[in-house]
Amino acid sequence: MDIDCDLLRKLQLVELDIAKEIKRICDKHNINYFLAYGTLLGAVRHKGFIPWDDDMDIGMLREDYEKFLKIADKELDSQYVLKHWFNDETYHLCFAKVMKKGTLALESASKRASEQGIYVDVLPYDNVIVSNQKQKKFIYVVARMLLIKCKVYPWLEKKGINIKKYIMYLPIRLFVVFFSRNFLIKKFDKMMRQYNFLNTEYVCSFGDYYRKSFKRMWLNEFMDLSFENLMFKSLKNYDEYLKIAYGNNYMQLPPKMERTGHSIVDIKF
Repeated sequence: MDIDCDLLRKLQLVELDIAKEIKRICDKHNINYFLAYGTLLGAVRHKGFIPWDDDMDIGMLREDYEKFLKIADKELDSQYVLKHWFNDETYHLCFAKVMKKGTLALESASKRASEQGIYVDVLPYDNVIVSNQKQKKFIYVVARMLLIKCKVYPWLEKKGINIKKYIMYLPIRLFVVFFSRNFLIKKFDKMMRQYNFLNTEYVCSFGDYYRKSFKRMWLNEFMDLSFENLMFKSLKNYDEYLKIAYGNNYMQLPPKMERTGHSIVDIKF
């Protein structure tokens, strides 16, 4: 289904309520967080959601992320649920989601997996050594193995099967039968944390499969930014972060054909 403007706005407002709940818990327990990726870009460029965006991203350094998971599990309002790969055996992502119960936002690639509610992503940032290509390749492969293991099929799109992706994933589909989901998660989790005992110059969110790394010092200083007439924490040096994520001209609107969100095939409020 293509989300019309009214439906998209309704989805965004549900996500905003979820983000307010995340903010409430973080403010109460002195947990540092920041608007990340397209959500931060929306705050800077639009003072709120990018008009065609259909999700929210909140980032945290690993220490704050682990603290948030422990507290949120107990303190989230009853209308929300925390999901991550250690508390949901159908979950495949290396970051958490806070979802609203009784809702649905089903993407085409996941339509054979368990139903997923409307959510906000909570992304942990871990230390990385940028020159470690072995780690980068490992994360790339295991992330895709987990997709298949959890019945998420990237070759399924709104218009049908993407033949190029279908062929690309054939070796992974054959190889993944030899490994359990728990084995893959433990390996992935260990690889993400392997440099957290070092004071590395760079960090990254492995939810982005290690394509973009950011200077750690940028994630240690915060300021407030307006997002949909509410104040959320942002990186003080958001300009450099957004240049890495979206290029030097991030304030310019992309071509109309690139103004798309996730491939949502079913939605319920």
